[in-house]
Amino acid sequence: MSFTVILFVLLFAEHSHGSCPAGYLVEGEFCFFFSEIAGTWAEANSYCRTFNAVLFEPNTEDRQTALVKALQNVSGPYDKKIFIGGSDFFIENQWIWSTEQDPITISHWAPGNPSDSNIGEDCMAVLKAGQWNDIACDSKLEFICERQALESGEIIG
Repeated sequence: MSFTVILFVLLFAEHSHGSCPAGYLVEGEFCFFFSEIAGTWAEANSYCRTFNAVLFEPNTEDRQTALVKALQNVSGPYDKKIFIGGSDFFIENQWIWSTEQDPITISHWAPGNPSDSNIGEDCMAVLKAGQWNDIACDSKLEFICERQALESGEIIG
């Protein structure tokens, strides 16, 4: 399915799942979207922002737990990687959440990570298993967007 078709569906579809746009999953007061298209980390950020969303940031234990639960419904191998909203591309080994530039204070890194093993692994992905991995920002991966639930009458786009 092309990005244009996805864009059209999200812009004009009836709201579903309570107060989240069609295609989003509800978790508490937030709505989560698992992409079916791949893009670089910057492209993923841009796609999310197009819909008043951001790359998902598991910045609390509760949010990490919700992520792990949601990932159980994602198809693909156990080591599948999906972009989320953390990076260290400003200062090496100083990982921050992209939205507020806050330091990452919890840790769910896969063993041996962050490794910067391919030099330039400055963006964060989550494995389907729920552990984090550093990866090159120009890799093409699916991604997870989040946004606050819609208020009645809000228009997307």
